[in-house]
Amino acid sequence: MASTNRPLSVEDSGGGVRAVYAGDHVIIEREGGERRISLHHVPVDTFSVELLLRTLPLEGGYVQSFHAFNVLKEEEQLIEIHADEQPDGSFKVRVEFGAMTQWYWIRTDTRELLKQSSEPAPGLEMEFRR
Repeated sequence: MASTNRPLSVEDSGGGVRAVYAGDHVIIEREGGERRISLHHVPVDTFSVELLLRTLPLEGGYVQSFHAFNVLKEEEQLIEIHADEQPDGSFKVRVEFGAMTQWYWIRTDTRELLKQSSEPAPGLEMEFRR
């Protein structure tokens, strides 16, 4: 929902899971059934962080925290966003998902996501470039 960044639903076709957000809970649907989980905060969805980054009022030194729900882990987590403006005018954004950190490079004029980088395990780095 654009006005609040609150998720409506999300589906991970590769993981066979779907989440539907309703009020103070989320319903997780998997092949084996359905589970209702109470939410402690009004979260964003961790799958939606890339979309959220395109709408935030980023500027050098920008810092923001959000509660997020991770559908695959079926838990809430705090995410922290730190943005720094680069000499070329883009933003280098560090997003901390608990103990995991992902980096994003975003163009300032179009809010296009240029690159994403993370270290999913010690010594292993993933990078996506557009």
